[in-house]
Amino acid sequence: MTDIDLDDIRRLDGGLLLVFRGLLRRRRTTAVAQELGLSQSAVSHALIDRIGEALRRDAGFTPANSRRRFVISAPEFVTALIGAALVNVFRDSAPHASFAIDFLAHDRALAALRRGEIDLALGRFDALPPDCTAETIYTDEYCVAARRRHPRLKGRITNAQYQGIGHVFAHSESEMERGENAIATPQIAFTCVVPRWLTVLAIVAESDAIATAPRKLVERQAKLLGLQVLDPPFIPTKIDVKAVRRAAGEDAGLDWLLQEIRAAVG
Repeated sequence: MTDIDLDDIRRLDGGLLLVFRGLLRRRRTTAVAQELGLSQSAVSHALIDRIGEALRRDAGFTPANSRRRFVISAPEFVTALIGAALVNVFRDSAPHASFAIDFLAHDRALAALRRGEIDLALGRFDALPPDCTAETIYTDEYCVAARRRHPRLKGRITNAQYQGIGHVFAHSESEMERGENAIATPQIAFTCVVPRWLTVLAIVAESDAIATAPRKLVERQAKLLGLQVLDPPFIPTKIDVKAVRRAAGEDAGLDWLLQEIRAAVG
């Protein structure tokens, strides 16, 4: 390629690629507009305005004017932590832009990032391919969550209580692939396993079971769900949440998004 390199192409969002595909097949903007359920002017603007925004590296990024759709991979405990704040930021500062979050496991997320299918991967990453770069967004640790009116727990938990009270565990790909549910040892009372952290906390809020969960998530949900946040009777595992992006090229839009994600963590 000459003026447009691979990194430039990767910045194009899915909607714009649909327009391109339609033009290759139909050859006419009117036919593409009908196929996609858009007006002809909308297709024309997609080709002129959005290509310009996606490919002009030195043009910067203006949230108020952008129509960019950011695609992110993130595990549920991260999405639940930053999602509401990002919705408010986009509503107030970037009303024409949007974002989509799905979760891809470690290797799949990196592969999708390198192919340009996603803009950003959030989560716990160790080894990275040479064409990706990472920065730590925040560091968390595990805590114990219990309902506020728990009959046996009043602000603290002993090792005997921790081992004897039934646990609810999150069985998600983001956790199991790293082996971190190994805390469910035979010495710990076991109650159930469910797919998501928020489901875990909802069950804990209405039962006498407890959960070992990411502290920032529990603290964010504690008031809403009526939870108490307890220090575990052991040294908790640290959680380093990183943001991974493609290393080549500048992207002012991603710089802005990462700034807002850091602020959303609180």
